[in-house]
Amino acid sequence: MMEADTAVRQPAGTYLPSSGSSDTDPFSLIEQIGSRQPFWFEDGADAGGGYWVVTRFQDAREVQQDAATFSAIDAAVPWVVLDQPLLPSFADPPLVQRYRKTLIPRMSPTVIEPLKPHMERTCEAILDRFAAAGHCDVVAEFAQVFPLAIFLELFGMPEDGRPEFIFWTHKWHHDRKEQPTAWARIREIVAQHLQAKLPDPGGDLLTAIATATTGDDPISMDDAINLASTVFLGGLDTVPSLITWSLRHLALHPELRAALAADPSLAENAVEEFLRMYSITDPRRRVTKDTDFHSAAMRVGDRVVVSTACADRDPDAFADAGRARLDRAVNPHMAFGLAAHRCLGIHLARPELAIALTKWHERIPDYAIAPGTRLSFKAGVLSMESLPLVWAVPKPRLIGVDET
Repeated sequence: MMEADTAVRQPAGTYLPSSGSSDTDPFSLIEQIGSRQPFWFEDGADAGGGYWVVTRFQDAREVQQDAATFSAIDAAVPWVVLDQPLLPSFADPPLVQRYRKTLIPRMSPTVIEPLKPHMERTCEAILDRFAAAGHCDVVAEFAQVFPLAIFLELFGMPEDGRPEFIFWTHKWHHDRKEQPTAWARIREIVAQHLQAKLPDPGGDLLTAIATATTGDDPISMDDAINLASTVFLGGLDTVPSLITWSLRHLALHPELRAALAADPSLAENAVEEFLRMYSITDPRRRVTKDTDFHSAAMRVGDRVVVSTACADRDPDAFADAGRARLDRAVNPHMAFGLAAHRCLGIHLARPELAIALTKWHERIPDYAIAPGTRLSFKAGVLSMESLPLVWAVPKPRLIGVDET
């Protein structure tokens, strides 16, 4: 447990709670917070007592690019004690690059590009299950089904082990009290599958990790387990949440929905804009030395949350920052993070999102949030519990029947 520090940190402010559920849209709070000087947030959901929040775009870049001052080691928010670290997330250069080299060859564009036709067929088959019904819960029936089907194949997780793994991963992301238990259980499951890959290797991520080297030596089993477990945690909730936020935004903005349905070539721009507008994960760092960071007196051991959601809506960095524009030509958002910790799944996430939006609007071009819906939002990886959508279904024409 962290040692208590009763010193007052200034300036103080309010940010999103780090865990729990709420009926308040977190991005409406993000708009109120805006982009401003770094501030200290006393988070009641955090056992560590609080942390600094960085919201301006340039400040967010500085923190992520300065690993000497802002370390990724032991920087969890909310505070949690784990017996093993998440790798490469809880590692600094140069070690983080050594771990990333294990994964980069299996997540490169040359590997992902040939998978796109399979992604498209998988997405179409999933849409076929409910398109004719005129309604669905986007979260349960689409967003958590399509990208997970692709990722789990790439990861190499056998189908019979997936439900329990997914259960504990959701616990990790959204139930602070269960995080230590969830992490331990995830590691146990991963260890079994990694051991099975050694005598029977394949072309998947689990095999790549099980047979990796760090420098000239084989990776230790503990490091392999931590690395594989972290990769799965990173791949489970992010793309499903982004699909859900995107379809909610389009449901509320018919002009964007109509434009995307009429011109599928807008999908890639739409993906980048929704990544910017709905940056759902915040990098965490720990201060390694006393520093005056843009008038915030940060001390050794303080943690820092980089609010990519605020930074990616900073009007000093983006023209018309509060509005989704499908014609935005330059979009240097940091939804995937920056520098040594830039997301390894970037080349998989982008086509998954683009295919999801394209195929959805081919089948379901016009839709709305179901009347009477009250949405519930989850902290951590910002997400929705459910998103019920409805749409009109054309009546089948009966051959030989006079419809006049």
